[in-house]
Amino acid sequence: MDATEVLGPEARKRALVLLGLRLRSLLSAEGQGVLMPLLEREVLFNPWFTVEFSLRALSAWADALTEASVEAWLSGYELEVSEPKTVAVVAAGNLPLVGLHDALCVLAAGHRLLLRPSQDDARLLPWVLALLVDVEPRWADSVRIAEGRMADFDAVIATGSNNSGRYFEYYFRRYPHIIRGNRTSMAVLEGDETEEELSGLADDVFLYFGMGCRSVTQIVLPHSFDVDRLFGAFYRFKHLQQHNAYANNYDYQRSLLLMNQRPFLENGFIVALDSEAIHSPVGVIHLHRYDDPSQVAEHIVAHAPSLQVVASRRPLFERSCRLGQTQNPGLWDYADGVDVMGFLEGC
Repeated sequence: MDATEVLGPEARKRALVLLGLRLRSLLSAEGQGVLMPLLEREVLFNPWFTVEFSLRALSAWADALTEASVEAWLSGYELEVSEPKTVAVVAAGNLPLVGLHDALCVLAAGHRLLLRPSQDDARLLPWVLALLVDVEPRWADSVRIAEGRMADFDAVIATGSNNSGRYFEYYFRRYPHIIRGNRTSMAVLEGDETEEELSGLADDVFLYFGMGCRSVTQIVLPHSFDVDRLFGAFYRFKHLQQHNAYANNYDYQRSLLLMNQRPFLENGFIVALDSEAIHSPVGVIHLHRYDDPSQVAEHIVAHAPSLQVVASRRPLFERSCRLGQTQNPGLWDYADGVDVMGFLEGC
């Protein structure tokens, strides 16, 4: 009998909770003897996956996979499946474990997973899935890592750039699919934010080097706002200038601006540049200034198709969060607002 047919909804929920417990155990002082060598080796394959940020990604998943959160996430879905399907997940690799949510959705929905990890996350993500199979061996036949050309699947969830997204749309056009392209996030300041709020904004900007779709790459702020307050809040991320790849990006972008004689502000590890563009390169934060709050709503509407999250004091967008929370999504916070579990129910 197929492994997915044996594993019922409650067993699937329990397996996810057990994965959270296993991660918390590995993150403890006793478990780090196993975990740290793995993460230190990962940096050799992908220098962007620093131990600091890989630990944070694992901690976020350990915190998310609690019994209460898993139950709240899955309680609204029909999890009984008469004919499990094979769902291919083509994962991005810009952040550690960025493809894990899609993978867990497939398994939680009662289907089989065919994972094509990015070359940039070809070790850490399969390792976490191996932990999941270890806590629930009946999933062993339901988790496959694609080697070479993918075949024998029924639906697809693929994430990449806008260019690869167009390729995915064509290549997977005959299958039920979710295709994601480039998005980014924005923060909106009112002008009287506390130091604590600005410290949270620093997390939104710098965690994972600002390379995620939930990373803030443009800050919308009043004309009168003192940018030195931002630089003060950003200072605790000064250590990023010691990271060669990040420092090279910062130096390159700064040099381009100097050559083009564009005015900018900088503090030694990030450039602040007035720009209407919501996407900014690594090492750069874009600023969009306003005089009237009504201009903020117009700005958000104009860029809504490219926005993942808007961080602000008040909800200003369908996917809003408080400052400092862009990198702390719940299990129910789906990328691009597309309900993956709902999609899988209909496969």
